[in-house]
Amino acid sequence: FSIDVNPVNDAPIIANAPDTIIFGNESVYDLNLSDLENDIDTPKNLLDWSFTVSDTSLKFEYQSAIKNLKL
Repeated sequence: FSIDVNPVNDAPIIANAPDTIIFGNESVYDLNLSDLENDIDTPKNLLDWSFTVSDTSLKFEYQSAIKNLKL
């Protein structure tokens, strides 16, 4: 006999994210989150991101239409 296992409701995967981001006080870092996300169950256009910042000195802007995080 054989058993087939179908992936259902798997969590999204974030891959290839930089380990460290270093930038100066007056510089900006753009991160395209669409390049980092993968979900076998959900198309990329239906995935959404949310953020919590514990250090209020870090300012960010998220453009959800293009999934770009600007730090």
